[in-house]
Amino acid sequence: MGACHLRRPDVRNEIESCMFHFDGTRYDVDALVLMPNHVHATIAPRDDYNLSMLLKGIKGVSANRCNNLLRSKASFWMGESYDHIVRDAKELAAFRDYMAENPKKAGLKSHEYSLELRNVLVA
Repeated sequence: MGACHLRRPDVRNEIESCMFHFDGTRYDVDALVLMPNHVHATIAPRDDYNLSMLLKGIKGVSANRCNNLLRSKASFWMGESYDHIVRDAKELAAFRDYMAENPKKAGLKSHEYSLELRNVLVA
């Protein structure tokens, strides 16, 4: 298990702010769960925006902001992200269900994570 910096509400709020900053313009956020040591999100890039570049921007800005809160200069995020192309409605529903259930399976209390299910994407 990695560092649990996201257990802090102020750190979670910074990440959430970064995730939603370009929501509706550069990408659409369908679902987001922020757990103490990792994040799951379903997002769809818009127009000419590339997912890897979007994630690089989100991770870069959020790392700087969170490290300021933590008074740290260490790496905040892992170098790589796991991304997957959702191919149909059944698969999208499975990802949403997984994200909604993941905090419960981890035994987290409601104040230890953030969950936003918008269900705006159609596969």
